[in-house]
Amino acid sequence: MMRKIIVDRTTWLRGEGSEPSRLLRRSDGKMCCLGSVCLAASMTPFQIEEQPSPWSFEKTSLEGGKGHGLRTLFTDFFTAQADSGSKVISVMMEINDNLNTKDNYKEAKLTRLGLLVGIDFEFVN
Repeated sequence: MMRKIIVDRTTWLRGEGSEPSRLLRRSDGKMCCLGSVCLAASMTPFQIEEQPSPWSFEKTSLEGGKGHGLRTLFTDFFTAQADSGSKVISVMMEINDNLNTKDNYKEAKLTRLGLLVGIDFEFVN
């Protein structure tokens, strides 16, 4: 199943390196492309705020004692096998955070990679 994910360029956190990157950064409300995916997967802004990556949820409990690992969180998005999807997600994080690439390159690469795991990114504004 392909899922459309809207990424608003005005709040898209990208190109600052992995250290300051967050799914949702409290200080300015910006979020990386995977923060948008998390929200589309029914997570709340509170749950993703200040989390550095989807891997943050591997061993944490988000509700009612149920742990939400990366594979559980992105089940609806994976069209490939889970391990392949996890590798794609890692590459997406690297591209999103890269300091040396232009936005149009990031958007094109993230769009192509997203399609491999059932995510149809649309970049707006």
